[in-house]
Amino acid sequence: MRKFTTTLFIFLCALTAGAQSNSKGSSNFANRFSFEVATVGSSTSKNMNQIGFKANIGYDIIPQLFVFAQIEGEKYLYKSGDVKTHFSSNTLGGGLGTILFDTKDDKGSMGTIDARFAVGTTVGNPELKATTYDFSINWKILRGISPTLGLGYRHINTRTSGMPKMNVVYGTLGIKF
Repeated sequence: MRKFTTTLFIFLCALTAGAQSNSKGSSNFANRFSFEVATVGSSTSKNMNQIGFKANIGYDIIPQLFVFAQIEGEKYLYKSGDVKTHFSSNTLGGGLGTILFDTKDDKGSMGTIDARFAVGTTVGNPELKATTYDFSINWKILRGISPTLGLGYRHINTRTSGMPKMNVVYGTLGIKF
């Protein structure tokens, strides 16, 4: 119960802080930071698919260009015939993104569409060691605190013996602060 209360308190504090923030165009140092959490699910490649959660911390270098650090916890689900198993790993990486479209209507902004390129590698002592290369298109639906949708392509270069390299299409669903 204590963890739930603490998590709820932190979430509500973040909500009220986001309500006080200036517009995206502000040059204030603190307003250039963003935080995003999302779920990830991929297509099947070589009898494996990937599910997990990721978190990004981003910084706007200029209004159209941003960098981000990313951590991702993932499970690789394997199924071949009667054999079903999974492999766990945590990936740490970073990337570069650019805003492609800043959609607007008469009443203001309706969100942004951005393109991202990221590279990550597994950390710790994972069951599946890999380096990942991502390219994705993401839609932040509203200004401020907003749901996000993403679709991307990921090349997974595994370094665990007996495991194939994989290319997958993946989707994300998250929230950005």
